[in-house]
Amino acid sequence: MFVKNTASMDEMDAPTSSSSEMVDIDSAMKRAEAPVKSSGSQTYSENETFKEIMGFSGWAPEVINCRAGMIAFVAALGAELQSYNHETFGAQLHNHVFSLVFASLLITAATFMPSMQNADKYTSKPSSKPYGVFTPEAELTNGRMAIVGLVAATVAEKVLGHGIFA
Repeated sequence: MFVKNTASMDEMDAPTSSSSEMVDIDSAMKRAEAPVKSSGSQTYSENETFKEIMGFSGWAPEVINCRAGMIAFVAALGAELQSYNHETFGAQLHNHVFSLVFASLLITAATFMPSMQNADKYTSKPSSKPYGVFTPEAELTNGRMAIVGLVAATVAEKVLGHGIFA
């Protein structure tokens, strides 16, 4: 599988931009783990493949699941508040499977986009570019809490027999 290298806004002014170069997905994932610059204690393995990154001990599965959990929690609460009959989380999951799958694929693609575009300043790995309060640890904590919230709301709705806001 190949990914087209596109130029970032910074590279568009540079005359030596290689925007037509094709990069295979394993090379893009290796680039995701390569050091951005010698930035203190951050070290990345340059030999990890897509399979290793998405494997059991890789960083990507938890990051992707946490991001999907945060979006799902907010979307489910919003949909329940907005709907006339206060559709439960379980009913939303059952009735909107395509939306769930589409959102999950979109989140996965967005997670790897910096590596697919050969970004120079940061990589797909969240620890490559912490930004103020938006640290990798905060993202994982918020994602884990959102997933726990989804499970707790689903259990509460099952016990109550109706939506949380009904």
